[in-house]
Amino acid sequence: HEIAAHSYTQDLILPYLSPDQEKETIQKCARMIAAVAGTRPVGWFSPVAAPTSHTAQLLAAEGFLWHGDYNDTDLPYSLKTSEGTLVAIPHSDFTDNRLLRGKPRDFFDIYKNTFNFLYKHEAPSLINLTVHAHFGGRPLMSAIISELLHYLKGFPEAWFARHDEVARWDERMRKALGAGLRYLLEPKLDGASMELVYERGQLVRAVTRGNGTEGDAVTANVRTITPDRPLALALLR
Repeated sequence: HEIAAHSYTQDLILPYLSPDQEKETIQKCARMIAAVAGTRPVGWFSPVAAPTSHTAQLLAAEGFLWHGDYNDTDLPYSLKTSEGTLVAIPHSDFTDNRLLRGKPRDFFDIYKNTFNFLYKHEAPSLINLTVHAHFGGRPLMSAIISELLHYLKGFPEAWFARHDEVARWDERMRKALGAGLRYLLEPKLDGASMELVYERGQLVRAVTRGNGTEGDAVTANVRTITPDRPLALALLR
């Protein structure tokens, strides 16, 4: 697990503080977590996802790695400040506390549908599952979260990563490939899970696994990757 900083109290909203008060709050959180956990936090998420124009700079000055207040992006990106560089990580679009007066099943349906769409159309992608201990830790939500995780684990390509792991991965990619790194979305072929249909020894249809229920017809694509996928089979007589 990773222990990140989330301010000292949840009603201590950063935009209500002076820059000096905000700096002291960040330092206080880092000191307290280091004293209890034995290591300083490298990540920060502000109460109600409300930073100030100073927050990123203050975090960089304190040696933080990532900042999780961002809703202007779907994927991590490098955020430069006068005190250093942070990795900006997007926040969740739908958190568990929205369901206290609704249906817990909505949490499962929303994230299952989101995952299926991203898996099919927008790889690489990132989903930030936000769960509060006093909401998601209750049995009515815990059951749904357990079911959701079981579903997502059915996709071996999915990486269940901490925020610091995502940030360090992003840093490694930029160091290896250059500061101008941009993530590109392109169709992908799941060659490990594909149905090939032959009639009279000839390939007539290729379909991917897709989301486990529906797949994509990729016959034309498969015809270009022989000999790994033979276009014809020898018939035994």
